[in-house]
Amino acid sequence: MKAKAMRLFIDKYTDAQHEEGTEIEVTKERFKEINSTEYGKLLEEIKTKK
Repeated sequence: MKAKAMRLFIDKYTDAQHEEGTEIEVTKERFKEINSTEYGKLLEEIKTKK
């Protein structure tokens, strides 16, 4: 799934820095994991038409 970074964060597994507005590809499980941190909601889902 595609997601957009809501604010700057560093992915703990890849050490990649994602700035606000950056679009990334993540699994649904990883999306939930990133948004469940103590830092709050970091990603927003980009809905696409199928």
